[in-house]
Amino acid sequence: MVYSQLKDYVRSEAMLDSAMAIASEIKSMSRLAKVYSSYAYLYGKTGNYQKAYNAYRILDSLKDSIYSENMSRNTAEMRTLYETEKKESEIALLQKENLINTLEIDRQKSRNRTQMIIAALVLLLSASAFTLWYVRSKYRMRVAAEHEKRMMQKEAYTAVVNAEESERKRIAMELHDGLGQLLSAARLNVSVLEDVAGKDDMEVVTNAESLIDQAINDLRNISHNLMPSALIRLGLIAALQDMAAKIDSGKQVKVEVTASGIEQRLPEDFEIALYRVVQEAVNNILKHAGATIISINLNKEGESLKLNISDNGKGMPENAVKNSKGIGWDDIRSRVSLFNGNMDLYSRPGAGTHININFSKLAI
Repeated sequence: MVYSQLKDYVRSEAMLDSAMAIASEIKSMSRLAKVYSSYAYLYGKTGNYQKAYNAYRILDSLKDSIYSENMSRNTAEMRTLYETEKKESEIALLQKENLINTLEIDRQKSRNRTQMIIAALVLLLSASAFTLWYVRSKYRMRVAAEHEKRMMQKEAYTAVVNAEESERKRIAMELHDGLGQLLSAARLNVSVLEDVAGKDDMEVVTNAESLIDQAINDLRNISHNLMPSALIRLGLIAALQDMAAKIDSGKQVKVEVTASGIEQRLPEDFEIALYRVVQEAVNNILKHAGATIISINLNKEGESLKLNISDNGKGMPENAVKNSKGIGWDDIRSRVSLFNGNMDLYSRPGAGTHININFSKLAI
């Protein structure tokens, strides 16, 4: 019991094992009963309820045996006394003793049943509590593992996106500053030939100038698609207006850009992500929607920002985006998720498409 109070349950059990061996050797049922009572207390303290229950059962059996042994001894002693009494008194006393024995046995059985019911309830409650704890622990571990996995995926995607945008910027600058200047110089050199070329050669010179002009034009478009200069120099709104102006110049689709609450530049990586989202969404509309009007609206309130992109095109059937195998929508969702944003898409055939994206203050 001292070792149990000190919570040294290993030594406590070892001492009980030794006591049980001695009690068994000297055939002392009363001491065996004390040993199993201590076993039940020890196993209850350590949470081994099955062993505690078994110890209680053995203890009850020992108590019955001790009781029977005592009763046998008492009966023998009383029989000796009764032999000296009159026969009538002996019969009366024996009848009374039998009645007492019957009542005591009934009470003992009742106590045994009560103890077994209590032990079963304790075991059941303990098992239920352990099961509940185990299930909750497993659930918390699974949630933590899934969260860690999502964070690692997000960090990996962030690194990929940042590397991709840095490479886009570098290539755009090299095209503009390197190859662009070489083509401009070639254009000047070819234009000089106009003064010395003969009549037969003028067509060749003119064709060369036209090809170089086309190459410069294509190079400028490629550089702009890789990294719009307006986005870097002037910010997101200017870049979106520049995109709208280029699309409007084709006279086929009208792009409307509105913004409110944006008084200063947003973080560069956030501006680039928003521009790529709009760029991908507008490209999808131009390719598939057959729209004549595209509306782009940015609304910043406090540190939260809402982006809405809508068109008057032919719309999409239900679940078209989920069933799409293209990487465009995946890229949009990934960039939105990167800044803790939420995207909702509403569309039905003949009613256009509406994309609503919300970014909480934690994302900006």
